[in-house]
Amino acid sequence: MLGLLPMAIGNAAIGDQPYYPMGRAVMGGLMFSTIGAMIVLPLVYTAFEDLRTWGRGIVAKIRQPA
Repeated sequence: MLGLLPMAIGNAAIGDQPYYPMGRAVMGGLMFSTIGAMIVLPLVYTAFEDLRTWGRGIVAKIRQPA
């Protein structure tokens, strides 16, 4: 992400098309995917693991003889 910083804040252009919108979009995508992979995905896995444990407890209670 730091490598794209000069492109995102600079004013370089070829012809009449500037490059800063592309630099900002790529940086935003990299930040979003990094946060998703490091924070959101482990939280989702933990939630499914808790759901599985809860479901197994319910099934175990149902299968107990009366």
